[in-house]
Amino acid sequence: MYDVGQVLFIVITSKQQVLPVQVCEQVIKKNLEGEEISYFVRTPADKTVNLSDVGNNVYQDIEEVRSIMLKNVRSVIDKVTTSAIDMAKIKFSYQGPGTGPTSPTVDIEQEFVSSEPLSSKNSSVRVTLDNGTIANVNLPPEMKQ
Repeated sequence: MYDVGQVLFIVITSKQQVLPVQVCEQVIKKNLEGEEISYFVRTPADKTVNLSDVGNNVYQDIEEVRSIMLKNVRSVIDKVTTSAIDMAKIKFSYQGPGTGPTSPTVDIEQEFVSSEPLSSKNSSVRVTLDNGTIANVNLPPEMKQ
């Protein structure tokens, strides 16, 4: 439940943005089947939106938003670096850090063959690694919207 006047944060994963909104209306609908509560929020552009149309990426606490976003970024970075280590092991017999038994196995051929170009559906991100290598990273479904 939210309070009228309360500020909420909507994570728009497709644009990698966080949009603050303010609860401007609470509607309580009672009928024979029960009670239904819906909320309307005002965006910074003074547009009123039904909160149920936004989806599940609504948070009351900006620290929770920060934590979730960091977790998603770490996941992408882990996948990119694990793929690089796995490819280095296959192609160059790499034995350096990160090659221990806890490194997850990634189907490298599938990863590179199935990657779409950056311009296609904005589903991937270009990342430059410390050594200058540029990698295209397909975002996991939880970061897409």
